[in-house]
Amino acid sequence: MIITKLKTNTLHELRQSVKKGFIIHTLIFLCVLQFTLQNFTQLDAVRPLLFPSNLSSLFETHQYWRLITPVFIHFTFSHLISNLFLFWYFARVINTYSPIVFVSLIFVAALVGDLGEFLLVDEKFGGISGIDFALFGFIFCYQKIRPEGELSIDPLVSSVVILFLLLTATDWFGQYAFYAHLTGLIVGLIFGFIFAKKDKHLQEKTSPFKKGE
Repeated sequence: MIITKLKTNTLHELRQSVKKGFIIHTLIFLCVLQFTLQNFTQLDAVRPLLFPSNLSSLFETHQYWRLITPVFIHFTFSHLISNLFLFWYFARVINTYSPIVFVSLIFVAALVGDLGEFLLVDEKFGGISGIDFALFGFIFCYQKIRPEGELSIDPLVSSVVILFLLLTATDWFGQYAFYAHLTGLIVGLIFGFIFAKKDKHLQEKTSPFKKGE
């Protein structure tokens, strides 16, 4: 009886965990699936996901998913692991704060980041790192405006992420989609600013303590 109850509780907790992080797990799975298909099968799992060489061809063929799908492309194992670790690290925090905000931020960051990299460089890019920078930017800005809020990030992590962003502007350690990173960060900062201000205003509005009292 006790063992059965423990098993039931464990399964329930597992289901709740998967349900709460469904979007996170799904995106991680799609990135791993693309990398696996590309490297361990004869399928070309890159070309159908790449940003089109020109926008007119995209609208002519109605392949609108290619505005977003470059985020699933990873070219090396280290590229995949580092990007997914940062994604998981930041995504958990924002998904807990608000799944709706989390999904909206991902969509906007992917779209703006991909367009930015395409317009300023070319279509030969991929990776979820632009979204990683957006998630980081959201938490970073939110914490600055509402340090007492539920979102926070270690200062050391912030320093490392910012340093990495600066390094991706160079070719010292290889080629990176710097403009996707930069535009993703800007999107995250804007989102963080908007929602931190909204929450701060709501808190002040509902607080029983008024100025001058």
